[in-house]
Amino acid sequence: MPTALLFAAAGPALLGCALLRSAEDAPSVAALAWTGLLASGAWFCFALAGAIPAGPHWRRALLIERAWPTLGVAGSGLVLMGMLGLSQLLDSAIQLCGARYGGRPEVIANALPEARTPEILLAVLGLVLAPAIAEELLFRGLLLRALQRIGGLSAALVGTSLLFGACHRDPAQAAAVVLGLYLAAVVAVTGSVRSAIVCHVGNNLLALGGPPVAALISRANWLPSLSTVALLAAAGAFILSARQLARAAPEARRRWCGEPAARLG
Repeated sequence: MPTALLFAAAGPALLGCALLRSAEDAPSVAALAWTGLLASGAWFCFALAGAIPAGPHWRRALLIERAWPTLGVAGSGLVLMGMLGLSQLLDSAIQLCGARYGGRPEVIANALPEARTPEILLAVLGLVLAPAIAEELLFRGLLLRALQRIGGLSAALVGTSLLFGACHRDPAQAAAVVLGLYLAAVVAVTGSVRSAIVCHVGNNLLALGGPPVAALISRANWLPSLSTVALLAAAGAFILSARQLARAAPEARRRWCGEPAARLG
């Protein structure tokens, strides 16, 4: 059964990648948003299809239900800030290496400041909310659970992160592998994709609104000071969240290894 679930999710991942790559030369934010909706729809439908064998436990198969106590409001907030901090640190590292974003990020940075309200709302739906939900259900829900049953939790964390990174075409977006590993760790600790979805939405919002904001403040002479403060804050948030996840990791591993299959789908 785990192998069947794995193969059931491999097809939509390839289809979603193809749809996203087809938008490399998309002329507008609206075109990117519609492509994102199509890709997310494919991933979402196939994630649900892969969970069908679990019968009435399909939500547990996708790790939607809470399997054990969560981090709480404060802990979840810290994990979200850690995700945003890690994203900013990786973005700064990519820029220092001389890499540049192409495709979707470049289109968004150039077109979003002039986009109308309907286009912005469509972008939030197609580039922020839909991908976060669909990708978490597929990669950190169905695939993580299937790979955990096949090769153990560590293999599942690494495997889903590599698959997640492979679906990001731009070489500069190889940071998606690291972000995917962070999100997988959040799911491993909480036993649910709920917190990971919140983190993913927050990161997508940052990616959508970050370039226009950066363009506005780049004309100010206090940009270097602001960048330094932002990087320090990002590093601090990530370190604190990583420590929290590390403290919860041993107990989470025991729960994953000892939890009955029916409990998690």
